[in-house]
Amino acid sequence: MKKYFQVAWSEKDVKIIISITLFLILLVAAPSVLLKMGYLPEPPYYAVIKDNIFYKLGLLLIQEIIILAPLLIYTTKKYGFKWKKFGFEKVGIFKTIFSVFGGYIAYLGITILITTFIVFTNIKIPGYQIQENIFEIFGDKNLELIITGIIVIVIAPIVEEIFFRGFLLRFFVDKTGVFYGSVVSALIFAVFHLQWQSIIPIFILGLIINHMVIKHKSIVPAIIFHVINNGIAFTLQILILKDVIRIDNII
Repeated sequence: MKKYFQVAWSEKDVKIIISITLFLILLVAAPSVLLKMGYLPEPPYYAVIKDNIFYKLGLLLIQEIIILAPLLIYTTKKYGFKWKKFGFEKVGIFKTIFSVFGGYIAYLGITILITTFIVFTNIKIPGYQIQENIFEIFGDKNLELIITGIIVIVIAPIVEEIFFRGFLLRFFVDKTGVFYGSVVSALIFAVFHLQWQSIIPIFILGLIINHMVIKHKSIVPAIIFHVINNGIAFTLQILILKDVIRIDNII
């Protein structure tokens, strides 16, 4: 039977890349986690750098590099490098616009329905809370906002779409079919963000982006959607931070 995306990599390749990526993430994260838990003595320099904004932003950037580097190095060495291997197929500008707009309308519609249900029933759904305020971690000065914005709005969406949609989604769809492939990759995408209080909306977002990629056989609309979504979320947080939008009035 002909596979939907015809990806080059095998199940063994996926296991190797995921294992390397997880190992590198744990390698980078483990010292900080162990220090916070008191299992490691705190080195003299750590007290100075641990709250430094550029140290935190550096770790965020390293995370994106860790996600992308093993994938590109491994697949390039084994299969050669072509952007098309990761789903960079041309999609018409109007198709892209309609796909992104439709995806965002769908996401807003689902969000409104769930929020309305919570408000009227007063039932709190675990995993469906507000996402963590990024400025509480990375600071709110102008330079900090610019650097954080570049990483969150530009770098992260491109890296994540290549890995989760260009690599994982396309493999899982070929392996298990459209439905299960989309669900599994969206779940991995949601878990990866480690925001358990918001895992449900992230999972829903993953399913919507997956649908775009499956429909157009390209990750280009997905990247644009992801950039716009992160840009809107980032802008809203800035407006709330600057008291342009008063969240207490909304609540």
